[in-house]
Amino acid sequence: MPQADTSMTSPGQPGASGRLALRRNRHSDHDTVWALHNAVLAGTGAHLSSGPWDDDLHHIEAVYLDGGGEFLVGVIDDEVVAMGALQQKRRRCRRPPGYARPPGLPTARLWPPGPTGP
Repeated sequence: MPQADTSMTSPGQPGASGRLALRRNRHSDHDTVWALHNAVLAGTGAHLSSGPWDDDLHHIEAVYLDGGGEFLVGVIDDEVVAMGALQQKRRRCRRPPGYARPPGLPTARLWPPGPTGP
């Protein structure tokens, strides 16, 4: 799959100076993505426990990237502050409550409304 330019920043250094940059997930992001996922769910009261329904986050390359999907992380000043995944049958998106809407975070939906939307 060709690597697309996923930068969502204004002119300047992507991901620096408080600007959000999107990039493809790296294997080294695993622990941060896992912590973000758990913190956000716990913060909303929606996290009852971890289980097999979370297995995709331990196998991001196999589940998303190798399967024609995508898994992006949002980075501000070298810190992962958001994550988003798209696959034909699965979507995930998390950002910590402290990042209400970082500059550059898109507000547009990534899928059309209707039967295939959330």
